[in-house]
Amino acid sequence: MHFSSYYTDKLVLLSLLLFLGSLPLLGQRRVLQHEDQQWAQYYASIRLSDQIAILPDAGLRWEQGMSELNKYIARVGVNYKYNPRWSFLAGLAHLGAFEEGRINQLEFRSYQEAVLRGLLASVNWSQRLRLEQRFFAYPGSDPIPQPDRFHLRIRYRIVTNIPFSESQEQVGKHPISLILGNEVFFHLGNRDANNPLALNRFILGPRIVLKKDLAVGLLYNLQFTPATRLESQTLGHIFWLVFKHTIDKS
Repeated sequence: MHFSSYYTDKLVLLSLLLFLGSLPLLGQRRVLQHEDQQWAQYYASIRLSDQIAILPDAGLRWEQGMSELNKYIARVGVNYKYNPRWSFLAGLAHLGAFEEGRINQLEFRSYQEAVLRGLLASVNWSQRLRLEQRFFAYPGSDPIPQPDRFHLRIRYRIVTNIPFSESQEQVGKHPISLILGNEVFFHLGNRDANNPLALNRFILGPRIVLKKDLAVGLLYNLQFTPATRLESQTLGHIFWLVFKHTIDKS
């Protein structure tokens, strides 16, 4: 039975990403803590011209089977499309973390990123490099030492969108694809000198195009957090509902 190179190439790419996603777990003798979270996120792309778009998003994160609100996040960025492969973005974000129903941490964040897109083995892929400047406040708590109020973080992500179809003509008609990606986060500076790795997320799940300007994804996010001076290493099992909405104002 002939197995087309189209599917062979996809299997090679899938194997590579699975391997990359497992790298942070290699050498870890045990994970001291497991957690479950549930995320819901809305992403919009407001296209103002062929090159400029506004990218707002907002979301909520729960834990323990959605019984406890864990965090909210809101971001907005301005994206510049340099050419079909390269784009650049600068944005601002605000986050709040909860403990026992009350906000115990606020974060104000500026960030810059570069995105490179391409085609490999008939699969669309993108790589993103993001630099974040994170400013923290702790409502109602004792004064926090200055080093814990400002952090720098860098993130690198590779993600693919694999259509469940063999020809480009069928891809446009078929609304379902597979999202597969891996993202690593690193501390910059002296926040945790013993381990610069902050997080690793391995993401897998289906994406369904409901209509031309709206898509929905249900993703499984396996998130590894290494131990720090204050917390044990953690393996998180996260179910992530994603809405992506395109608004054309050009």
